[in-house]
Amino acid sequence: MAKGLLTAIIAWFLLGFSTSQASDRESFNLKGSLRTVVTESSSYSRQAGKWTEGPRHLVGCASFTPEGESIQDIVFEADGRKKFFAFKDGKMTGALIYNQDGVLENREDYLLNEKGTAQARVRYDASGSITEKEVPIYDQLGQPVEIDTYGENGRLITKTTNSYSQDGRLIERNMFKGDGSRILREVSDADLTHGGASRTENADGSVTITGARTSKPEGFEVQMTSYNADGSLRGKLVALYEQKGENIENASYGPDGLLVSKTRTDKEYDSHGNVIKRTMLRWVTSGGQSYFEPFYVLYITLTYY
Repeated sequence: MAKGLLTAIIAWFLLGFSTSQASDRESFNLKGSLRTVVTESSSYSRQAGKWTEGPRHLVGCASFTPEGESIQDIVFEADGRKKFFAFKDGKMTGALIYNQDGVLENREDYLLNEKGTAQARVRYDASGSITEKEVPIYDQLGQPVEIDTYGENGRLITKTTNSYSQDGRLIERNMFKGDGSRILREVSDADLTHGGASRTENADGSVTITGARTSKPEGFEVQMTSYNADGSLRGKLVALYEQKGENIENASYGPDGLLVSKTRTDKEYDSHGNVIKRTMLRWVTSGGQSYFEPFYVLYITLTYY
């Protein structure tokens, strides 16, 4: 399931286009007979030497049937735009995007076959003209081996090709511009278990190496090392994940090995085991001391059947 804005933070209702348009509570690791999800955000600022939380802003809301299928999903963007997703039998079928003045800006249709598999995503402007069309091509096993994106007048914008191992894991992904020039190439080591090493080659010649998972008490750690086109070290990112795969901490290092930035997410849960608050913190050094300080928080209000 593809996910959008603050993916790792509020992935349960920020839905995007994917080849499988399933949308339900279990897809987003939600537990219990959940009925509605309302998410609000706020930021912290230091005033008179104390951290003060600002006003809350609505980020999104979603609702589910008693069986767990999505029936409503609305995303409120920071710039005032709103995106309303439509569903049928638990499958996402389209979206309406409105601007800050409440005027329809774009419409998206997700064309599905009888099995609920996505056949195309088509975006229209307010006049009804097609501005973008995304078309996946599948192999006999139902895996997307190619995804073509077209712009106005049917002009090819990007082409993405996927290759899989015999056990169905994605082992190579290539993305090209419409003129055939390569944007990136990502290769995973087919001999390693899921979550093994991968190599991403970018159009500018830079390369990112993602190492295999390393077990940690909280879950597992992944290191991503980036190199410039001349082979010199650009930097390193160390990401910590919970066992279920949710990113909870990131540390970025420069080519000299010194820490550039570090962030962490703290969570609070309800009695069902669902997250009801996520506080994002960043590592700061001040007055000779280093510590985490809060800068952003998400409140998730849940109701149950």
